[in-house]
Amino acid sequence: MNYVLHKNGYPMLIIPYSQRKSYYTALEGSQLKKDENIFILWFFKRYLKEYKQYLI
Repeated sequence: MNYVLHKNGYPMLIIPYSQRKSYYTALEGSQLKKDENIFILWFFKRYLKEYKQYLI
Protein backbone atom coordinates (compact mmCIF):
# COMPACT_ATOMS: atom_id res chain seq x y z
CA MET A 1 0.00 0.00 0.00
CA ASN A 2 2.63 2.54 1.05
CA TYR A 3 4.91 1.55 -1.82
CA VAL A 4 2.17 2.38 -4.33
CA LEU A 5 1.37 5.66 -2.58
CA HIS A 6 5.02 6.71 -2.43
CA LYS A 7 5.74 5.66 -6.00
CA ASN A 8 2.88 7.86 -7.22
CA GLY A 9 3.86 10.91 -5.16
CA TYR A 10 1.28 10.59 -2.37
CA PRO A 11 2.03 10.71 1.35
CA MET A 12 2.26 7.30 2.98
CA LEU A 13 -0.28 6.16 5.56
CA ILE A 14 1.21 5.44 8.95
CA ILE A 15 -0.91 3.05 11.00
CA PRO A 16 -0.22 3.40 14.73
CA TYR A 17 0.14 0.15 16.63
CA SER A 18 -3.08 0.85 18.54
CA GLN A 19 -5.05 0.96 15.27
CA ARG A 20 -3.54 -2.01 13.49
CA LYS A 21 -6.33 -4.37 14.51
CA SER A 22 -8.77 -2.58 12.17
CA TYR A 23 -6.16 -2.73 9.39
CA TYR A 24 -5.69 -6.47 9.81
CA THR A 25 -9.45 -7.00 10.06
CA ALA A 26 -10.01 -5.16 6.78
CA LEU A 27 -7.27 -7.15 5.05
CA GLU A 28 -8.58 -10.45 6.39
CA GLY A 29 -12.18 -9.62 5.47
CA SER A 30 -11.14 -8.76 1.93
CA GLN A 31 -9.30 -12.04 1.54
CA LEU A 32 -11.92 -14.28 3.14
CA LYS A 33 -14.84 -12.74 1.25
CA LYS A 34 -12.80 -12.21 -1.92
CA ASP A 35 -14.00 -8.61 -1.95
CA GLU A 36 -11.28 -5.97 -2.28
CA ASN A 37 -13.82 -3.22 -1.58
CA ILE A 38 -13.69 -4.05 2.14
CA PHE A 39 -10.04 -3.00 2.34
CA ILE A 40 -10.45 -0.14 -0.15
CA LEU A 41 -13.23 1.44 1.93
CA TRP A 42 -11.16 1.06 5.10
CA PHE A 43 -8.16 2.61 3.38
CA PHE A 44 -10.01 5.61 1.95
CA LYS A 45 -11.71 6.40 5.27
CA ARG A 46 -8.36 6.34 7.10
CA TYR A 47 -6.45 8.16 4.37
CA LEU A 48 -9.01 10.95 4.04
CA LYS A 49 -9.19 11.35 7.81
CA GLU A 50 -5.40 11.56 8.05
CA TYR A 51 -4.83 13.97 5.15
CA LYS A 52 -8.10 15.93 5.11
CA GLN A 53 -6.26 19.20 5.82
CA TYR A 54 -4.29 18.85 2.57
CA LEU A 55 -7.40 18.35 0.43
CA ILE A 56 -9.19 21.56 1.41
